[in-house]
Amino acid sequence: MLKDSYLFLVCLVLSFSIWLIHNLSQSNVATVGVSVVATSNIEGHAEKSSDESLISARCQASGFRLLSLSGAAKKSRVVPFDAEDFQHREGDYYSISANKLGRYGNRIFGAGVNVEQFLQDEAVFRFPSENNRRVPVKAVSMLSFRSQYAQASELKLTPDSVTVYGPPEMVDRVSEILTAPIVLADIRSNVHSQVALEQPEGVRISDTKVDYALEVSRYVELEEEVPINAVNVPANTDFSVFPSTVKVRLKCVFPLISDPLESLVCTVDYADFSKSRNGVCVINCGNLPKGVIECSLEPSVAECVEIVESEQ
Repeated sequence: MLKDSYLFLVCLVLSFSIWLIHNLSQSNVATVGVSVVATSNIEGHAEKSSDESLISARCQASGFRLLSLSGAAKKSRVVPFDAEDFQHREGDYYSISANKLGRYGNRIFGAGVNVEQFLQDEAVFRFPSENNRRVPVKAVSMLSFRSQYAQASELKLTPDSVTVYGPPEMVDRVSEILTAPIVLADIRSNVHSQVALEQPEGVRISDTKVDYALEVSRYVELEEEVPINAVNVPANTDFSVFPSTVKVRLKCVFPLISDPLESLVCTVDYADFSKSRNGVCVINCGNLPKGVIECSLEPSVAECVEIVESEQ
């Protein structure tokens, strides 16, 4: 009789366990709450909120998952949010609406949880103000191009500046942030990518990487002797320039729309001569025609002589 009772009890416990596991494996809906500490990149403020916010929602998940979430409010979870999703309230307080919280359902409640509805209109966090300074980003690059290809624009960084956070004495020492080396070889087309930033010790920076872009164009080379014209020469002044011509080499975007040499004018300005001590002036090409990537002159300077004619 005792043996039969023991066997019955074992069967009962086993049946209950199977029933419980089966039910907990099924999808269920329940109200759960999680205490959240927010992290974000809000300009001029600390990266992590100084308080917690209880975020509650009706969620659909397996019974096991909902059971594990039932005690989640007791332990805070650090959740990263995009700064653009926050709305400034007052002082150091920022809120994020329920509509935008929907993007972070898995971050807040975990994978495998479907949020049906948040039970509050917004969540509010306090991000304390933090000592900061805005500094430029400088690219560190080693670029080489395939033959007949050249850089058609400056290397563009986005963003071109970042905010540095930390103790005043540490922040004041930082005048710029360098990128990790951008090493590209055999370049023959436009370049778009990302590069990490070098973070100085003892400070935090608002961005850990930036986008960079470089316009590249195939080119042709043109070369011609061009006369040097003197401009802004006063009346009754005999002004001579030596040499009288300059060899111009142009790198132009291929294919050529028009011949840039036809409209190219090289000049020496008398105003530069009047300020010089030795009569040596830089030769200028003015506004280069559209499509010119690079212009080099040989020579790049000219010797100028002034002979003032006496008035009759």
